[in-house]
Order: sequence, then C-alpha cells, then structure tokens
Amino acid sequence: MSKVGRPPYLTSLGDGALAKIRSALLDGSLAPGQRIRETDLAERFSMSRTPIREAIYMLRVKGLVSHKDGALVITRLDRRLLDEIYAMRETLEGMAARLAAINAKPQDVEDLNILLSREATTHGPQERSQINKRFHGLLAVLADNRYLSQAIEDLSETLTLLGPTTLADEARFAEAHGEHAAIVAAIAAGDAAIAEARIRSHIQRAWKIRRTMILGEARNDPGSAHGAFGGTGRHGA
Repeated sequence: MSKVGRPPYLTSLGDGALAKIRSALLDGSLAPGQRIRETDLAERFSMSRTPIREAIYMLRVKGLVSHKDGALVITRLDRRLLDEIYAMRETLEGMAARLAAINAKPQDVEDLNILLSREATTHGPQERSQINKRFHGLLAVLADNRYLSQAIEDLSETLTLLGPTTLADEARFAEAHGEHAAIVAAIAAGDAAIAEARIRSHIQRAWKIRRTMILGEARNDPGSAHGAFGGTGRHGA
C-alpha cells in the first residue's frame, strides 16, 4: 500500500462522508473498479472536498480504494480476494458463535429470538440487510472477546466491497432466515460445536452465492463447494 500522507483520524464531517461512500458501495451506486475523484464525490454528496479527502484516506488505509493507472478506484474483487474475505469471515464468526453458545444467558437468547422474529417480517433488501447485520453483530457481542469483536469489525469494512445484499432474493432470504434460526437453536442449547458448524455452513453458502453474483461463476461449479474452506460439502442449503 502506498503512503497517503494524512493522519489516521476523521473529523465529524469526514466520518459523515465515509458513511455516505459506504452506503453507495452497499447499494451498488459505487462499484468495484469505478474511478473516484474528490470533486465528483463532493458534488455528489453536497460536501466540501476536505471531508471527502479524509474519507478517501480512510478507505485507502482499509484497502477499499486503490491506485490503478494513476487514478483512484474502488478496489475490485477478484477470486482470491473474495476467497480470503470469506475464509476469514467463516473463521472469525465461527469462533464468535462457539463462544456465544458458551456465554449466552437466557436474556441473550431471547434477544436473538426477537431479532429472528423481526427478520421474518422484514420487507425489502435494505431492511433485511440491517437486521442481518444486527444479528451477526450480536453474536460478536455475545462472544465477549474484545479482540475477536475488533477483528470482525475490521473485516466488516471490507465486506462493503461486496455491494448489494444477497437477501433481495426471496429464496435466499428464506434460506438465510432458516440458517439463522438453526444457529440460535444451537446457542440456546449451549452446543458450541454445533453453533460453530452451523454458522460456518451459513457463511459458506453465502460465499458461493457471492461468487455467482460477483464473478459470474455457475452455482453448480464443482469447485465452488470448498474453495477457501476445505469443508465437507454442507452449505446450509
């Protein structure tokens, strides 16, 4: 990564600019490989160039923006990067679910079930994505390990490169909701091994769908079952 020459902090306006850029990545209006300019983003978000510059600095630090042919572009996901993201996500969130099953109190399980109930009645990809993020975030909190939580939070920054949620698809939404319910059931039972296995399966399934969305790989690609994971072929279908 090249040196960027600004201190690693954000003003409140810079933080706001960063949030706007993240939102544009998530809704797909800013796409991987797309060239970005301070002036264009400032005009787009009705902000001055200073907070935009701060936000771009942070995006570069986090690897979400890179240089290509002398220009700044949104980092483009390739097969290797996608595999690395999901390998780390599976490992980190698998450990979070394991620890959550060990640590969760009855009130914690109730909170998870409340989220499940809300998830079942959500409408539209944005609302579903928000509940999904809260669900996975709560698992990280219940793990009660500050270093694990920080690692998951850091990885979540990179996840913005994935673009729009897979939960816009009704079949995938129903499938994911069932997978979430199975994870909660394992946590409620205090079964750490099953909780970890179920969330790993959940993330492996999401990984395969992302490969199809981003890389255009067929769902029936025989190599897509394991890739970065080396698992046993169970993907929470």
